[in-house]
Amino acid sequence: MHIQPASTVSIEDIRRCLETIERRDPLAIPVDFSEPDHRRAWVAVSQGEVIGIAWLRTLVGGQRVEIRVVPGRRRDGIGGALFERLSPTGPLLASCDAAQLNVRRFLEARRFEPMGVIFVQRWDGDAADVPRAFDTAHLADADDRALAAQVLDMASADTWPPPLFDRETLSDRTLRVRMAWRDDRPVGICAARHGPGAWTIGGLAVVPAARGFGIGRQLLCELMRRAADDGDGVVLRVSHTDERVLGWTGQLGFWTCRSWVSYRRASALRDHRAPG
Repeated sequence: MHIQPASTVSIEDIRRCLETIERRDPLAIPVDFSEPDHRRAWVAVSQGEVIGIAWLRTLVGGQRVEIRVVPGRRRDGIGGALFERLSPTGPLLASCDAAQLNVRRFLEARRFEPMGVIFVQRWDGDAADVPRAFDTAHLADADDRALAAQVLDMASADTWPPPLFDRETLSDRTLRVRMAWRDDRPVGICAARHGPGAWTIGGLAVVPAARGFGIGRQLLCELMRRAADDGDGVVLRVSHTDERVLGWTGQLGFWTCRSWVSYRRASALRDHRAPG
């Protein structure tokens, strides 16, 4: 088994490995792997096959650690070896399914501390099930992805959990990125990636000054209509303590399908070994 830069293998090989993990492990958190991820990731390769991947994404509040290892090789130290190759700056974020006890022990042994629980919610409905939303803003495709990233950063700075998509990820033109405009100013954003059977929202936020006008509802309901027309669902994440947002998504027809534990580590990565 060798640990090497992801650039030494094709992105298709990595995506096949991630698909295998999700197929064989129902608790694995689904993740999209983009070209920016490919440039900064590390892989574990055995007999020419990718069996593990690790990379970092920069989010509000720190860099998120993503590590995936195929079932059957998880007690071989591969996750730890991949973890050692990452070079973050500042705080680290991570998450796992609440039932993944081995992953939770892995993170806690490296001084990650739990921040809270994230509810993963899903909506599956027909076009007739999409709630009404007022046209309080003009919605349009985000052709300027740099501007979209600025709006997402500003709109989500005071919310938790942080968006799944970072600035580099938003540059991926396969993402559906819609922006809301009022008085010729961008005030909201909904960014989502299409996967098997569902759109996963990686960023849904409205700038503080424009909240209360139904813009978030307008953005979300537009995506719900698109999903319903294609026979797909919509997936988003909500803090388990945010009763206001949970009530809002519940009224729209979303239901909680999974619970993830979110972790944070304040210090750098290189000093995780215990003294001695």
